[in-house]
Amino acid sequence: MTTDLTVEDIAYCSDKFWAMQADPILALDVGCLNILGCHLNLFTGTVCTVLPSRPELRPLAESAVRGEFFGHLLLTEVGHGLDIMNLETTATKVDNGFILHTPHLGAAK
Repeated sequence: MTTDLTVEDIAYCSDKFWAMQADPILALDVGCLNILGCHLNLFTGTVCTVLPSRPELRPLAESAVRGEFFGHLLLTEVGHGLDIMNLETTATKVDNGFILHTPHLGAAK
């Protein structure tokens, strides 16, 4: 697996970025894949895309890409654990944020 990703690889979804995402070794540990995917795609990807307007975040983004820390979202539900394919809560984008809908207790965070 390649470990020399850059902020630009993540921000612009380079071939190196996609090769890392498709590395077969990730199939050996779905929990690790979930954490890595959340860290690189959701957290680091979000930070990298705002760098043009927020250059002061570059050290944070570079540190995240190097794996010096992991930022991620908690993608679990009471009834599903880490099974992100079966999460039931939805988020609907509205002008000032999101409306979250959790349909029952099993979908609670």
